[in-house]
Amino acid sequence: MKRFASLIVSAIMFLTILAPFGGSAKALTIENKHWATKYFATLEQDGILKADASQWDMEIPASDFATALGKVLGKEIAPPGGDFTRGVMLRLAVDNSDYSGELKNFDFPIFCKSNDEESVPKELVPYCNMAFRPKYQLLDYRKGRKIEVNQKPFWSEAAYMLYMLKYPPNANPGQQVIVVTSSEPDTLNPFTSNSMSVVLLGTFTGAPDISYDDQANLYPHMLIRVPTLDNGDIVLLKDPVTGKDRMKVTYRIRPGMHYPPLPGEAEDSRLHEITADDYMFAFRVTLCPIVQSTVRSGQLKIDYLKKIDKYTLEAGFNELYTYANWGTPGGDLFKARFETDFYTDPNNFNVRQDFIDWTVGPYLMKQWEIGDHIEYKPNPYAAFAQPLIEKIIVKFMPDPNTIRLNLQADNIDIVTSTFSPLDAEELMKKVPKSRFYFTETTSWDHIQLNQFKDEKGKYDIFGDKRVRQALLYGLDRPQISKAAAAGIYQPSHSWITKKSPYYDESSVKKYEYNPAKAEQLLEEAGWKLANVDGKNIRCKNGDPSKPLKFSLSFAQESDYRLRVAEQILRMWERIGVWVVPQARPAKELLGGDVLSGHLFESMMLGLVSNPIRPNANLWRSDQIPTKQNNGAGQNYGGWVGSKEHDELCYEIEKIQPEAKLRGLFNKEVAIWCDELPALPLFNRYDVDVATRDIQNIKPTGANRTINWNCEFWYREVK
Repeated sequence: MKRFASLIVSAIMFLTILAPFGGSAKALTIENKHWATKYFATLEQDGILKADASQWDMEIPASDFATALGKVLGKEIAPPGGDFTRGVMLRLAVDNSDYSGELKNFDFPIFCKSNDEESVPKELVPYCNMAFRPKYQLLDYRKGRKIEVNQKPFWSEAAYMLYMLKYPPNANPGQQVIVVTSSEPDTLNPFTSNSMSVVLLGTFTGAPDISYDDQANLYPHMLIRVPTLDNGDIVLLKDPVTGKDRMKVTYRIRPGMHYPPLPGEAEDSRLHEITADDYMFAFRVTLCPIVQSTVRSGQLKIDYLKKIDKYTLEAGFNELYTYANWGTPGGDLFKARFETDFYTDPNNFNVRQDFIDWTVGPYLMKQWEIGDHIEYKPNPYAAFAQPLIEKIIVKFMPDPNTIRLNLQADNIDIVTSTFSPLDAEELMKKVPKSRFYFTETTSWDHIQLNQFKDEKGKYDIFGDKRVRQALLYGLDRPQISKAAAAGIYQPSHSWITKKSPYYDESSVKKYEYNPAKAEQLLEEAGWKLANVDGKNIRCKNGDPSKPLKFSLSFAQESDYRLRVAEQILRMWERIGVWVVPQARPAKELLGGDVLSGHLFESMMLGLVSNPIRPNANLWRSDQIPTKQNNGAGQNYGGWVGSKEHDELCYEIEKIQPEAKLRGLFNKEVAIWCDELPALPLFNRYDVDVATRDIQNIKPTGANRTINWNCEFWYREVK
């Protein structure tokens, strides 16, 4: 069942006020080594392969690979003739290794969780199935999460394969990993909970239809491919009567996946194949009004869902729904296990906890000791492959100091998004056995500006874009980052972060620190320096009764926000802007109607957005929360763009061909950077920690939790 995957879609964006950071103003250096550095260093030390770093991403000749492969396998290997491709390299390696005898076990329909599976020649299917299993890991994915067996291999790809042949993944029994999370959910019922802690825990047991990786690539898991316009699984339509946009989406279920046996059935039996019937049943459950589903919005955009055949579904959407290709509406649910219960007592679906016992993800929950930990064991019915770690323990530690002490005592292995960059500098010296992963995120810090017209007739401060531009020119953001985040956070230039595939450097306008330019713009906008209470403050047309004065709200619990605010106040004071700091409880800022009721003048906050499809609705005029629409919408600042801009944002929300979509984003961002509806501050970084021997830790910097690829984790021994 993929309800946990649906939760990720439902959490595509949320606001953050807190960032409990503190520390000195030092700049911390992040190592940015080539991904294959480790493999080249080891192979060169072993006398197997040597290449200059400038060659690593260039094509490797067949003769060089054959020579190195012979050294790894201890025999002479002749270079293959003809074109030397990734597929040929893989076949040469497997055929000459001890793995060749196991190849027959992988002669089944291709299942590599890649975006070009269907293009793999039949004769290479067993090789690819082997190469991408946790036990072997002989190939890496290329850009776009593709195998590209017909493309020429690079030196780096050869080094990776040679390393994995010489030092294969540790598959020994008894491996254990202890993961720490700060919060413990009150339920693991995927229908009624959508907390990020539930997503983390559910990712160990779940198997999504479509997932996304650390490079923000959607890829197929329980479906055989991601539906797109290009492959014909998404068809755009027009209602013949109303002319409204509609769409039809085909979902192709991967054959050969089975639920665990029911009570009384033999272990290891494969009696319950996952089919379209299980998906149709899940859809009915999701739409049942008695079931308290937290992720029903996508399902309500569907006019129909029908079974085409045993492995195929078709859904008709009443709009061009952006997230339709993230998975089927409702996922799957073991019909033979739950159907009778659903029709006799549907209300029980709101409280029962056993849904995760009937999934086909890499792990099954073995034990939940409430208040302390959850233990997981490998799922013998995993749809993809058996994981290498025999025991996963997730411990609940709400206190960061407790986490820190346990990490220093070597009692835990993985800590996710708990420490700040400032914490990291101190901790790295105390825990040399651990590696710190600094991952640029899809979160950007910014200052929201209240641009609503005041009903009392107060003069408008932020309505003139020259003022907004001046305020940004007046901030030395690299210096602020040094003071508040060890220099790790980089200035952001728009609401689309560099983590997004739609970020285009050519479309952004950068506002480097330039106080002279800031003062010039303020002068042009009519804000002249005047004496106000002994201070040189810019005032409208020089009138001391109309100073450029406003409050800056931020979370009082956050040392990080406080440090940023201190820097901002000093820098804006230099250009004659009077800012009053307003530290308020985070619950007050995010709760109630502070944002939706625009009960602030300016506010510092963060936005976490979808790495696959950023949401342009934040800037549409019809998404401004008002009394008339009961505070609906997330255009909290109330900025009103042009008709052209609104139309761009509306088009961005539709399913579009990729080339057209990129053009739309570029146009919107160009307008946004000129208008500055909000003031961008920083692209944030997550800090995750894992002991150095644990391999394949790949944080996403997004809402996809760190364990998205947990079946590939292992403790390396060399």
